[in-house]
Amino acid sequence: GMPGDVMFSKRELPEDTKEVQGNFLNNRAVTFEYAEGPDGRMKATAVHIALEEGQNAAGRIKSYSDKNGYGFITSSMLDDDVRFQRMDIPSNVQPGLNLVGALVTFQLKTRPDGKFLASHVQFQSNPTKNFSFMNQGQGFGGHQGMGMMGGMGGGMGGGMGGGS
Repeated sequence: GMPGDVMFSKRELPEDTKEVQGNFLNNRAVTFEYAEGPDGRMKATAVHIALEEGQNAAGRIKSYSDKNGYGFITSSMLDDDVRFQRMDIPSNVQPGLNLVGALVTFQLKTRPDGKFLASHVQFQSNPTKNFSFMNQGQGFGGHQGMGMMGGMGGGMGGGMGGGS
């Protein structure tokens, strides 16, 4: 096992969580790889945030049609893309604004057919700025751990890590 807390930096988070605000990261279950830093302490790399019932998910708008009134969100926390409706995005978003690429947080609802539907979609930052796609960073190291995120503003990863 790995005793104590394991530090991680924001750049180790999935690309679609880079601009989450507030306490979104606190007390989240995570999996991660880890490597020993120059100071001999373990540092989490390639952090993956697990989605637990009742918690918001993070993602990036993959497509949106103003005309049809719906779109899809892709998320590192889910296996499949999730549909959202026009009524689930903030009402102050101007019609015609290109939302593709926007980083968002959202709640999941289960549809009668078992598929997920995104609701209460919120932008991680100002939706009027230009969105850019970033390449997904790949982790390094062959060890994996699991733990809970806690602490100061999501800056410290707490919990016990299991070596593999």
